[in-house]
Amino acid sequence: MDIMRREEILSSIISRQATLNDYSLRVQFELKYGDSANLSGAILDYFITSGANNNIDRLDMVKECMLQLEDNWLLFFYDNMDRKVLPSTPIPKSCKSILTEDVQGKFDFIENPYS
Repeated sequence: MDIMRREEILSSIISRQATLNDYSLRVQFELKYGDSANLSGAILDYFITSGANNNIDRLDMVKECMLQLEDNWLLFFYDNMDRKVLPSTPIPKSCKSILTEDVQGKFDFIENPYS
């Protein structure tokens, strides 16, 4: 795993200087080097920063990730393909999203419809 590349991606996200393309790069990075939990967090962050008008790009992104995503995450992304994903959106409990944790302050999940 390229630790420096990972640090660069995570640093740009944490500092909130990331563009939508940076989030796409993070998803690609996790597809290649990460595990399913990190990939779920990366694509969730992509969904949070993108809008419903990006639904075609979102669909392509989910298709790329579908072999590594768990069923509950696939359902979540399918259900939210045409919606704005907000920090208050119910998400599967296994979320490892940096942005979600940052916005909520902690992993304080509301009732999970995907479990």
